[in-house]
Amino acid sequence: MTGGTGDTGRLSSAILIFYLLFVFGSAFSRAFSQIALGIALVLFMIVAVQQKYNPFSTSIRWFYILAGCYIGWLLLSGLMSRAPLSSIYFTRKEWLFAAVPVGVFLMQSHKNREWLVWALAIGISIVSLYAVSQYITGWDWLNFANNHFVPKRIDTVSGNFSRPNTFAGFFSVAAMFLLAYAVYPEHKWDSSRKWLVAISILAMVSTLLSFRRGPVIYLIISLLVMALLKGGRIRGFAAALAILLALMTAVVPSLRERFSLPTPTEEAEDYQGSRPFIWNHSLTLVAENPLFGVGNGIFIEAYREIVQRDTGVDLPWWWRHGQAHNDFLNTAAIGGLPCLAAFAGIWFFVLRKFARGIREKQFAADQRRVQFAALLGSILFLLTSLTVSSFADEETHELIMFIWAFGLATWYNRGSEKPELVTHLKA
Repeated sequence: MTGGTGDTGRLSSAILIFYLLFVFGSAFSRAFSQIALGIALVLFMIVAVQQKYNPFSTSIRWFYILAGCYIGWLLLSGLMSRAPLSSIYFTRKEWLFAAVPVGVFLMQSHKNREWLVWALAIGISIVSLYAVSQYITGWDWLNFANNHFVPKRIDTVSGNFSRPNTFAGFFSVAAMFLLAYAVYPEHKWDSSRKWLVAISILAMVSTLLSFRRGPVIYLIISLLVMALLKGGRIRGFAAALAILLALMTAVVPSLRERFSLPTPTEEAEDYQGSRPFIWNHSLTLVAENPLFGVGNGIFIEAYREIVQRDTGVDLPWWWRHGQAHNDFLNTAAIGGLPCLAAFAGIWFFVLRKFARGIREKQFAADQRRVQFAALLGSILFLLTSLTVSSFADEETHELIMFIWAFGLATWYNRGSEKPELVTHLKA
């Protein structure tokens, strides 16, 4: 638990409890997890005032500066859009950035960090088992409609998520994060690490059963990156797991069909559902609105209008996309090039920090382990965001905020030349 005395100590403990619920709930309920995060945030602000705690430390201040620029420009682009109030309302999900300073505050304690890893692992294991049951039975037993549960037949696995793409993206990233944390070679093996490996593999299996090609391919790529970053047994293990995943795609019939059947229309530039079609017309939006974009929440109508103008076809409702199926392109389309620069800057900052962290000699082995997990989880999230807008989905947005907080906590109050230990929290 967090250190402290009296009311402050109890409040700090309450922050941990609600943040645990946030991390645990992110695997199955967006509403539940965000309510928990909101309560944790309010309590955190009270404790920060009482302890005179400054979350904007020297070594990670650029993360907050870039995040502020990103959110600020999104709001400005909303004000400049055709529907200012609606656009600003759609920007509300960016409050999830608040998960980072709260997480950084808590995860300077090793014990808190372990609790939070297991909160995610337990949530992932429960929903993964449910996803496997969906595949075996062909039923979504927990489908919620009209204020009550109505089981329905399903063709694709999606766990508790509304869409298979979001489910596969979330669980593939969580699986890689947990696996990287579990197998880091400089840390002594114990039963808890073996359980984390088992849970991460279970999450990979549930990802496979969603029949989404992208997350499966990106999982394999990330495992190969893991093998390149670390030698010894971990290299062989990661490579073997990548091969096993590739073999499983050949064994599962529905997934094998997704990879083997010719799909010329899916890649054709004139097919309204193809990535090239979506990207080309999204680029047109960026070219015509380079400074402020079209505004958050306006993409769906702006995209429909640009396609109708350029092709003469009014898109059917199922092809009226709400985002550009690429986080960077989507950010440029809704917020303009300055917003894209801030967004890219955030990614450059966190990846550079985590990549440096795994080589930082002044970090203890356990701290490098944290950086390794945050780096691999971030890399896989970044890969998924190239073909879907992972950052635009609140479920996956929650997960990457936790992963970034997890990695940045190690850097809190550390200078770029001479890291120093944080002492205001005790394990």
